[in-house]
Amino acid sequence: MNSLDLCDLVKDTDHVIDIGLPDGRVNFEILIAPNDFVPEEPHFSVRYEGLLSVIVVLRPEITVPIDLKDAFIVLGPKAGLFEEQQLDNQDALIKFHQKLNSTQDLVLYSPNESWGVQNYYGSKNAMCS
Repeated sequence: MNSLDLCDLVKDTDHVIDIGLPDGRVNFEILIAPNDFVPEEPHFSVRYEGLLSVIVVLRPEITVPIDLKDAFIVLGPKAGLFEEQQLDNQDALIKFHQKLNSTQDLVLYSPNESWGVQNYYGSKNAMCS
């Protein structure tokens, strides 16, 4: 991706935030954080209650070399908070569905219409009868 294009078509259902910056480069970072995290810097966020927040923080203080002034630059951390994976995929999926439903118990979804598949999420060691 080299740049973000200006969107001229705004729908009534779009929520547009005028950040009042001059024409030209806009530097920002996107954070995915716990739902209750609030950065000290001015920001706007979309919070998914009980799950997570997607936060946008403007970073006008970042200087970019002149030869990259028109580039779309993506930066990321070299390392995360942990040196090794904390949960396997199955445990992560179980915990996600429990968090989504605000429970620590077994989560049971009714069969979907097209396949008749019934999904449940709970401890890998749970016994179902």
